[in-house]
Amino acid sequence: MTRKRNRTPSLKQIKALQLINQGYSKHRAMLEAGYSEGSSRHPKVNLMNSKAVASVLESMKSELVDSGLTGKYMAKKFQEWLEAKKIVTSPTEEDKVLPDYDVQIKAYDRWEKRMGEPSGGGNGLKRKVTFEEFVTGEEKEIDASP
Repeated sequence: MTRKRNRTPSLKQIKALQLINQGYSKHRAMLEAGYSEGSSRHPKVNLMNSKAVASVLESMKSELVDSGLTGKYMAKKFQEWLEAKKIVTSPTEEDKVLPDYDVQIKAYDRWEKRMGEPSGGGNGLKRKVTFEEFVTGEEKEIDASP
């Protein structure tokens, strides 16, 4: 008879997850939660692969989706943040609606951190192809002289 293990996370696991959620690195969160230096060096092995932690994370994911926090919702939110505007008031002039560049830049930085550089950003571009090369399929000799 196989014994079913308890899938309830330990107090250390809960504390580590809370600290990670607050922005701590996995290593630091595990140290703060009471894990040893050795265990905290391998958080993916010791914490994130735990069946109890995986169960908690899956439960949280399901609750987020059930509450409407889906990928589609977040895409719309990022678009809203990237197009953020602010109202600038002045006692002598009419109110103006201007782009809120601080919010837009922070949204872009957060998006870039999660997703990487947007496609078409030139990443991996070795050189541009001329129209003639595109049509004929033959590479053109590039003159490197100024």
